[in-house]
Amino acid sequence: MFRDKVDGYGLERWCLKTLINLCCDRSAAIGRDSTVAGRPSERLVRIAYGLEKFEGRAGLYFAARVGMNIQSEDIVRFSPLLKQGANVEAGLFSFRGQRLLLFLEEEGPPQPLTGVLIDGEDLGNAQLSFHLKEINVMQGEYLSEVLTFVW
Repeated sequence: MFRDKVDGYGLERWCLKTLINLCCDRSAAIGRDSTVAGRPSERLVRIAYGLEKFEGRAGLYFAARVGMNIQSEDIVRFSPLLKQGANVEAGLFSFRGQRLLLFLEEEGPPQPLTGVLIDGEDLGNAQLSFHLKEINVMQGEYLSEVLTFVW
């Protein structure tokens, strides 16, 4: 059995940096506190560089439900979530089949996220786990991998 530890804050910052890069120079400001279209707020830049952490319920969520199909393949997908078309408030990632939600605002995401789709899954049916502690990977009926997130 394979066991490994993952730097949770490092993964969270990687998601934020990727969100900023993919949304930069577009029509929506990045973060509710940004005043310039296509640019992140100063707060998000400080978080991306590890100078600050997200506050409240902002940060990285894993989305899963019992029976969810997870295709572990070498693909990363991304989609921004916009609030009334004005600001990027979150980003959806599919990373090796795991569904991740990076929510930028401190009140956290609305639950359920009805009508929000990634990889054909409606996240309204999924449970959002903030700063997940562990992922257990099964091969048939056997535990094959354990990933522990260090926050």
